[in-house]
Amino acid sequence: MLFCANIKPLDFEPCSSFFYSSNQMRIFALQECIRPFVMFKSIAKKILKISLYVFLLIAVLSGVFLWLVSLSEPVIKDEAAYATLKKDSIANGWVVGKNWLHRNEYGLYEMYVEGKPFERGYVNGLLSQELVVRQEDYFVNRLNALIPSRLYQFFLKQVVVWLNKDLDENIAEENKEEIYGVSRFASPRYDYIAPAYQRMLNYHGAHDIGHAMQNMNLVACSSYGVWNSYTADSSLLIARNFDFYAGDDFSKERIILFINPDKGYKQMLVTWGGFTGVASGMNEHGLTVTLNAAPSVLPSNTATPVTLISRQILQYAKNIDEAFAIASKAKSFVSESFLIGSALDHKAVLIEKTPDTTILYTSPRAEILSTNHFQSPYFLKDPVNIKHMNESATVERYKRLQQVMDQVPVKTPQTSVDILRNRKGWNDRNIGLSNENTINQLVAHHSIVFLPEQQLVWVSTNPYQLGAFVCYDLKKIFSDTFSIRDHKFVYEESRTIAADTFLTTDEYQRYVLYKSRLQKFQSTSYELPVSDHELAAFEQSNPEYFETHLQIGQYYLAHENYATALKYFKQAKSKTIPRKEDRDKIDSFIQTCTKNL
Repeated sequence: MLFCANIKPLDFEPCSSFFYSSNQMRIFALQECIRPFVMFKSIAKKILKISLYVFLLIAVLSGVFLWLVSLSEPVIKDEAAYATLKKDSIANGWVVGKNWLHRNEYGLYEMYVEGKPFERGYVNGLLSQELVVRQEDYFVNRLNALIPSRLYQFFLKQVVVWLNKDLDENIAEENKEEIYGVSRFASPRYDYIAPAYQRMLNYHGAHDIGHAMQNMNLVACSSYGVWNSYTADSSLLIARNFDFYAGDDFSKERIILFINPDKGYKQMLVTWGGFTGVASGMNEHGLTVTLNAAPSVLPSNTATPVTLISRQILQYAKNIDEAFAIASKAKSFVSESFLIGSALDHKAVLIEKTPDTTILYTSPRAEILSTNHFQSPYFLKDPVNIKHMNESATVERYKRLQQVMDQVPVKTPQTSVDILRNRKGWNDRNIGLSNENTINQLVAHHSIVFLPEQQLVWVSTNPYQLGAFVCYDLKKIFSDTFSIRDHKFVYEESRTIAADTFLTTDEYQRYVLYKSRLQKFQSTSYELPVSDHELAAFEQSNPEYFETHLQIGQYYLAHENYATALKYFKQAKSKTIPRKEDRDKIDSFIQTCTKNL
């Protein structure tokens, strides 16, 4: 019907008057036949438009109603007493009683908090208020870049409101109180999105939403555990890249948070301002948790964010059995692989979890690897997992991680950092910087190495995992005698692993240029004119990466230069493209250019 409705009278010169009159009459007759359908189409459009307005009105009213009746703030009996707390300055930081925040010379923020849940949260917010405010700025700016349409943002907000209407019922009371304490120091600038406490709760589900909406490409992590003959001293070693990308600014102000709770176990985790969940962490018993996003579908109802499930594991589990019991009991938004390392069990395992099933996967060897797909026999048959393995970068990155690890038979913290920094593709091919088939995609929020049995942990400094890795001794920091005023360094200066020499190369400087130009393309939707010189420089900044040529092709396509756009799309197709959706997109652009030519 849509095709017929666009038929117009012939506008070419016929070679026969009989041919002309006969075909013209047929077309006029056809147009008269379809006129009712055209009228129906117009009416349908009006109905659809009215329906859309009605839907949006219902969405607004339901959203407002849900915010009024849901996600109520915790009631803290002695909340007023905390308003009298003041922070005192120390060198490069602040203290509040026994709690402190310190910024080291590598730019990492080191923070210690203790006490009851609300107290920990409140003091956390008091010490790091500037970080909390800036981090929300970075996060919202990134979301605006990913979803520039205000209408679509509004629609998604209503969807999130509906999905999260019972969010607080799925979060432990102590987690809510801690988040509520931090939220007292959030910026009022984003109250138009939601009140501070409700925003903070929802931000704890960002990891879940990021990998459920896989087309946003926020999450693509790699991790492994090795022990016995695979390590220099046979002890357990865990290493991972946390490739959660919400913009370079979002990763700049990492916090190494040490927590001494009133209940459960002391713990350290790598986090950011306002966030109390766990993506990477270790407790005083040498139990480690690292998250690896697994194939999932969009959530249909409310559940517990996986970062808060991992926080419960870190705070209340001292071995694998206890970690599995906590994970099994929790109901999750989305699917997740929890890489659990245990000093007491002297091994690492994977807890593979979906919203309705939890499986413990144990490797047959003294090593276990994880990228972003499930590996247990149960989930290998799962259609969602199979589709994800076939269409994403996870399998190729797993193979590459295994290949690089096999080249380093005995792992140490130094060799593990070298593995995490590897930028090459299969067989050491140059497939472009940031390619998801590589271990180091140059997007990591942080990179980390644990020695659980020694209570030692190394954390990367900016940028990505290229800066120095600084070491923390949890035994020292959690001892009763440790005081921030008595120590020049919180970290172990003699154990620092040097920065990657790649930072001093011309190739890295070209990559910085690549990122800058890429952000301009994405923020301007290719509309602003770019000089030939700048386009040539961009092409040479990361020439083996398919995305470079894809971006240039999209620029020329936006300016209707189909011949040049086609050339660049074909160049992009000749490169290593990890995701099927990108391959399909390039094929679609090629068809568009060919059709217009």
